[in-house]
Amino acid sequence: LQDLPPKQRSIVPVSISDKEKERESRETMSQLSMARKAVTEITDLDADDVANSAQWEARRLLMQAYQASGVAKAPATTEYIIDWLEGSASTQKILVFAHHKEVLDYIETTISKKYKGKLGMMRIDGSVPPAERAIRVKKFQS
Repeated sequence: LQDLPPKQRSIVPVSISDKEKERESRETMSQLSMARKAVTEITDLDADDVANSAQWEARRLLMQAYQASGVAKAPATTEYIIDWLEGSASTQKILVFAHHKEVLDYIETTISKKYKGKLGMMRIDGSVPPAERAIRVKKFQS
């Protein structure tokens, strides 16, 4: 990996433009807050199954909130990527990581529609078998 340029990390604030998705994200965050409060109020007198149930519910809501916010931010993130692509030399490469398949789906679909096959693009996610993944990584690095 010596051929790669230094890694650049950027935090880019994005807005959620879809008011319904924003409302859903806020509602999930509110539920998460209540679940976390319930976990802190568990006492030694509560049964283990009550404590475990409350902790699992808080964890489930955390994952739900994490995914909801990622999906809600996908349009703004994709717009940022497109702006970067349009301002970069055609020889530049970009590597995009996402935690959720639905976010990758949105980014891939939107960019594919915009560039209609004029942009070289490949995807590596958890569904790609190891042998194919190695081929794609080698192709990206060349």
